[in-house]
Amino acid sequence: MSVKSIRAEARRQVTLFTLVELLIICVFISVLFAFAVSREGRELSSRLEELLAVERQRVHALEVQLEDVRDELQRVAAERDRYRRQYLQLIEGMEGTLPTSTADIAELTLVNREDYRSSREERDALSSLVDEQQRQLNRLRQDLSGRGESSTFPNCVVSSGYLLKITAHPNGHLSVEPRWPRSREDVAITVEGVREIVGSREFTIQQFRLLASRIFEWGQEQPVPCVFRVDTERLHSDADLFEDQMRAIDAYFYPNRY
Repeated sequence: MSVKSIRAEARRQVTLFTLVELLIICVFISVLFAFAVSREGRELSSRLEELLAVERQRVHALEVQLEDVRDELQRVAAERDRYRRQYLQLIEGMEGTLPTSTADIAELTLVNREDYRSSREERDALSSLVDEQQRQLNRLRQDLSGRGESSTFPNCVVSSGYLLKITAHPNGHLSVEPRWPRSREDVAITVEGVREIVGSREFTIQQFRLLASRIFEWGQEQPVPCVFRVDTERLHSDADLFEDQMRAIDAYFYPNRY
């Protein structure tokens, strides 16, 4: 055998051994991969079983809740039927004593509502009138010389309560909103200056004085000169600022602090 043949045989053997080694490595990798896949599959299967158990518990809990709801619905239906029977028995017992037409029923409802509203407004009006008379009596007993322009006249009788509510703000401004009873709105809005001063905006003291003076002058032009009573609200704790604001109010109204 020649040297060339020996070398060729050696290369063939080396190639063969290399292929065998590669095959062994591939088999080993395949085994490892299969093992890893199998382990991961077992873990995944275990997790899925746990989730399935949890979901089964939730389904069972929902079934119990559903059963409770069904029982509650049955109880409510039974109560509804019982109340319906009682209602029918009551109607049968009162047959002939109730209004039958829609117009009669509407008129009865409207009358009851108006009677209640009127009685409540009359009660509030009488209570306010008592307070008003007491305050006027107290004012007459005091020295009127230092109380501002508005303190020497009787109350304007547009309503027995307050005409306006004036709020003192911490920035020195004043805001005004209606305080008259709803039943007297058609009279209150005819007072000169009321429409302009009532609203959501805030006024400086100078602006307030300009508008309030129109209301004050309207009262002075009446056959018996008078001044309106107002409710006040304080939104700050600055005593000096509040005193300035109250002086502006005192000049044209009777505020409720007296």
